[in-house]
Amino acid sequence: MSDCREICDEHSFRESLEELGVDRKRLDAVMEAITFTAARTPEYFPHVKGTANLRRMEVGPALGVPKLCIWFTHTDEQIRMTLAELAPDE
Repeated sequence: MSDCREICDEHSFRESLEELGVDRKRLDAVMEAITFTAARTPEYFPHVKGTANLRRMEVGPALGVPKLCIWFTHTDEQIRMTLAELAPDE
């Protein structure tokens, strides 16, 4: 059995990325390492209080990609990317 979960993009995730106008090739490059971590240890990323299994990761800024929040759920087999939005200014 592999210790790596399958990464799945929900339709809502793809739509939210399109609305942000983020270059997908650049985003893929930035997300490669972070999704590698999520696929193996999703509990590394903060759990969203009041939800059963929703977690949040931050991506960027890098390679011309703004800082994003990526929302996802997970099971023992899959990581399901559900939404992307601009990260709030700190």
